[in-house]
Amino acid sequence: MFLGHWQFFKDFFKIAFMRYLLFWFAIVPIFVKLLSGLPEKFRIPGTEHFLSLSLPFTWWLLWLASLCYFIAFVLFHAFCPQFIKRYPSYTEYKTHGHSPRWVIWEFYYAVEGPRSPSNFVAKIWQKIYFRFSPIRETDKLFERVITKNYAQETTEDSSVNPLVEKTQTTAFFKSKCKLYKISCDPDSTGIDVKENEIFWEVFGHFAKQGSKIRSLISFLIGGTVVLLLIVLGQHILTVAELIF
Repeated sequence: MFLGHWQFFKDFFKIAFMRYLLFWFAIVPIFVKLLSGLPEKFRIPGTEHFLSLSLPFTWWLLWLASLCYFIAFVLFHAFCPQFIKRYPSYTEYKTHGHSPRWVIWEFYYAVEGPRSPSNFVAKIWQKIYFRFSPIRETDKLFERVITKNYAQETTEDSSVNPLVEKTQTTAFFKSKCKLYKISCDPDSTGIDVKENEIFWEVFGHFAKQGSKIRSLISFLIGGTVVLLLIVLGQHILTVAELIF
């Protein structure tokens, strides 16, 4: 799949040159309207020379590329999981200064989803979001943290979830009809490695969400690149004809 997971889209939309397509998308209809009544060529007063107003490429192809980019850009910002946008890497996560306990909350939200918002509009949007980008494959996330021994089977009371205690924060989940707990104690040995590992498991879980939306964004980005290459080819050929 072109570009693949969400974090790679984020890098693509950071390319400064590509962001000019948003500007082109906005101004082209205005200029087309303003210049629609003008001839393609007009004579320079006092000379036998003509000045051409035509572009060295097909303008609507570039506008179509900008349209594809714009739609992909909007879809990315609308459907990319907040976790990926907020923490594109573990280094970025650490810059927020979170306690090691916080990664347990992120694990919990990855499984249960965010809390229902109080705002009516936000509630409607949340329903739309999870309709097109539902949380899937939690079993794989469970399996990996269990295999790595970061989660242990338990018979403790899970009515309070997550459970915040003096020394640690614990989240409970069920996998294959068994109850497990996963926790982080900031003072325990190897906590940095455990925090890192749990972070990347949650990251990988979110990075693969919304496969249909990601496929559509990949298609639109691919279309953008192909159209830009066609426009570039037209530009090169036009200049080459003028030179040779």
